[in-house]
Amino acid sequence: MSEPLRLALVGCGGISKAHLAGFRALGELGQVTVCCDLDPAAAAARAAELPGARAAVDYAAVLADPSVDAVDLCLPHDLHAPYCVAAAEAGKHVFVEKPMARTLDEATAMIEACRAAGVVLMIGHCQRFSAERQTARRLVAEGAIGEVYLMRSDHNQWVAFPDGHWGNDPQKLGGGAVAGSGVHHLDTLRWFLGDVASVTARFAHNGLTPRTAEDAGVIVFEHASGAVGEATIVWTAQRFPWYEGFWIYGRGGVIHNIGGLHLFTGSPREGSFRRVECDHDDAGGFREELRHFLHCIRDGRRPRMDGEEGRAALELVLAAQHSVDTGQTVRLPLES
Repeated sequence: MSEPLRLALVGCGGISKAHLAGFRALGELGQVTVCCDLDPAAAAARAAELPGARAAVDYAAVLADPSVDAVDLCLPHDLHAPYCVAAAEAGKHVFVEKPMARTLDEATAMIEACRAAGVVLMIGHCQRFSAERQTARRLVAEGAIGEVYLMRSDHNQWVAFPDGHWGNDPQKLGGGAVAGSGVHHLDTLRWFLGDVASVTARFAHNGLTPRTAEDAGVIVFEHASGAVGEATIVWTAQRFPWYEGFWIYGRGGVIHNIGGLHLFTGSPREGSFRRVECDHDDAGGFREELRHFLHCIRDGRRPRMDGEEGRAALELVLAAQHSVDTGQTVRLPLES
């Protein structure tokens, strides 16, 4: 096997912890050798968690380092596009946390820069790589529940950023709860049910935190296939029986993930759900998405969650925001 790829972790905030856990399990494929953050203490703290890693505060110097093969961008959302374009122009492969960007124009610039440089661009939609969703997707593809006509996906969480945090600024985050976490679920619905024809959304802001954008939202999709997708996203759920749940309804059965992955097939109102073992053990999907990214670099393959797919997920968020602003159903595709 060739030597492990060398990566720079850029942005050493909360989500970087999950990325480091994934990389620790993939040492034979890739290793984080640099932890970069404008806050020297944050960079040093992350570097201390990895044997042999060094801390850095100068992103330009990291990009100029020939020993760095790729960057993993765990940054405020308004920095995704400029940092990605700079990495591509330096010849580095790029992994970017979701959402890909704040606007379609930013996403397009990222795609074009990476294409021109011939580097891999992958967007961190970890739900596509989570154990339950990957297994459910396989079951649907195998026809386990027949033709799917409706899917629901829920997100329940308490997210309260302190005063002055970038996450409270809709210009930096790209919105609120729907842009921050809902993009995962909107992408998942599109992944299972196919392209989206129209989007109808309503948001709620309750003032329970310093956030000025939405705290919750309900988004309904009409898919080109005729199926219906629905996502409910809550960032101010004081208590909740589950964090992320989904239900998939087919003409021949139902799949859900409450308390584990479960499958029902048979006659209506007869029998019961049975527990299904997942295809792998990565519940969050961080390890498996990073494994996929590293293999794509090594093998010259296009990622399953490439820039175009990331842009399509962003488009759904923007369509939901436009639906709220206008009070109308929004048809896709959107203009930039």
